[in-house]
Amino acid sequence: MRAEARRRGIGTALARECVRRSHARGAKSIGLHTAATWARRPAYTSGSAFAEPRSFDVEIGEMFTGRSLPPAESWQAQAYRLDLEEA
Repeated sequence: MRAEARRRGIGTALARECVRRSHARGAKSIGLHTAATWARRPAYTSGSAFAEPRSFDVEIGEMFTGRSLPPAESWQAQAYRLDLEEA
């Protein structure tokens, strides 16, 4: 994402809508992945009930291709989970 597009609340709005839709469909939890290369935790997970279950972190090549990519072409995707029954 371009720097000028960041910090405008788009990620927060998308995360809230995903949570709303998941609640409406009776889901018990919702998960998301974000880039570990970002300098900080995504704003929409800060101060919320999103947990960081490290067991769901995944290398980006595995996520999209089922196999690891060379280190120069890859990055780690960090997992976050929100239990909707508690939210």
